[in-house]
Amino acid sequence: MANLHIFGDSYSVDWNKYFHRKGNPIGGQGEYYKRLKRKPLHFAEVIKKELKLNNIYYHAIGAADNYTILESIGKYINSIKDDDYVCIGWSDITRYRVVGIRPKKWLRIFVQGLSVPIKFSNDVPKPFYKQSVDRDCELTITEIGYWQKILMKSLPENTIFWSPFDNKQERYPYSIIETPFELIADVTDIDDMHASEKGHKQIGEFLISVFNNNPYKNYEIL
Repeated sequence: MANLHIFGDSYSVDWNKYFHRKGNPIGGQGEYYKRLKRKPLHFAEVIKKELKLNNIYYHAIGAADNYTILESIGKYINSIKDDDYVCIGWSDITRYRVVGIRPKKWLRIFVQGLSVPIKFSNDVPKPFYKQSVDRDCELTITEIGYWQKILMKSLPENTIFWSPFDNKQERYPYSIIETPFELIADVTDIDDMHASEKGHKQIGEFLISVFNNNPYKNYEIL
């Protein structure tokens, strides 16, 4: 029986990672979880139920840049079977990473700040900030397109790409989220732009439609 593999950033992370066993919420998503007093629905669960899949494997990483997401795919690729389903949610193309000095870990760079790996600092050195802004260009869009070509040769036929950062399909080749989804900030006073429970349901239903139509069987990205 086929499994579902979820890759991406905080939009794809399992809700449990935002809520510790001791009940300590992390960020807006954790606070939203706490207020609901139960685990919110995740889009992966919507997909699993509709497509009658076996297990969900969450490989997404909060605050991940696309290089980190690509690395995570390589890390888990040997556990993905030919009949499995794979969802890859690309992050914002302005994010990237460099090697930090103390300690030697990946330092993720955002327009908004730094993350090591998820603690933000607004004190961004100007060269890093400028590079983050400059990444919003055709070069990085083309880069993602070539990655997708490689991945479609390496992953099962039932592999799709999407991005919450590109609802008009203008920045990512074959980004597939084209309808708005409800945010936590839309339904609460929590200042958080991630999907609410209803938003996850909307995303899940859209991704199911893409899996059913499978537009990637005979496609050319570039």
